Amino acid sequence: MTSSEITSTAIIVHKRKRLQVSYVNDDDNGLDDQPETGEAGNEDNSHQDLDAYEHDLSATFGSTKKVPKRSAVKKQKLTPKPRSNRKKTFPLMSLPAELRDEIYELVLTDCNGIFVVSTFKKNRRTAARAVVVTDHRNRFNKIRVDRANPVFPALLAVSKQIHSESVGFLYHRRVSFYDTQALHAFLATVGSHRQFVRHVVIRSFGYGQGVSRAMDVAAFPLLGLCTDLRVLKFDCRIGYRTLPSKIAPRIHRDAHHFLEAFGSAKGRADAAVDILEFGDVACPYVDPQDRSGIAKCKDQTRKALRKMLGC
Repeated sequence: MTSSEITSTAIIVHKRKRLQVSYVNDDDNGLDDQPETGEAGNEDNSHQDLDAYEHDLSATFGSTKKVPKRSAVKKQKLTPKPRSNRKKTFPLMSLPAELRDEIYELVLTDCNGIFVVSTFKKNRRTAARAVVVTDHRNRFNKIRVDRANPVFPALLAVSKQIHSESVGFLYHRRVSFYDTQALHAFLATVGSHRQFVRHVVIRSFGYGQGVSRAMDVAAFPLLGLCTDLRVLKFDCRIGYRTLPSKIAPRIHRDAHHFLEAFGSAKGRADAAVDILEFGDVACPYVDPQDRSGIAKCKDQTRKALRKMLGC
């Protein structure tokens, strides 16, 4: 074998080794499988190998294309899309205004009325809704806190529009209070919603001692913040065996903060007297059947209050 033939054979072997090192496809092992058959056989095999990888971009030297990692591709395909656990909300605001008003009335009102008592919860005095259960065996009625039909005032906190539309269904209705302790606890709890209260009925006033008597004075300053109040009714006797001539002084003594604050807000000193109402039992020593006598007692009480307020 001449020197030129040896050089040619060495060059061909060198090319085959470079192609073998830069192979990306691991399945192609043709160079290792073919035996050495001489000079002509080596030349034919080398041309076949070069043609086989002519269109293989991964075997092109100097290519900037990055082959994606198999693990990343599998992870992208196998990872499921997270499902949203958020429940669809009911489109309340898309309903007509008439239907929304019916919903507010069902959620925020009680067909039996709202009766509030003072109670304790977590060692704190607060207000709670209750019902009065008539007990025919005794002359006193029983009060059950757990019998009241539920209402859901939390609806007012959903949005400003819902609050403005529904606040009247809860606070513009008649609210009855067992005594001034319940009135104080209620007004202290509702906070800024005091301005929406319109109709207040007090079932007990001027009785007891200690805390009960102190609450007669403490509750009425908070009531003075109810600037939109339309009715304040005393559906009870004013104190124990109070003479008709002493009813007005008794009310003015304990409620003068409310009378003056409400008059200042309305621009007239006796404005609070106009919203005062009295039940038939508020006038003792008057025959319940004597309607004219009861009306006269009420008028005298209002006139005495106006005089005390400087009108």
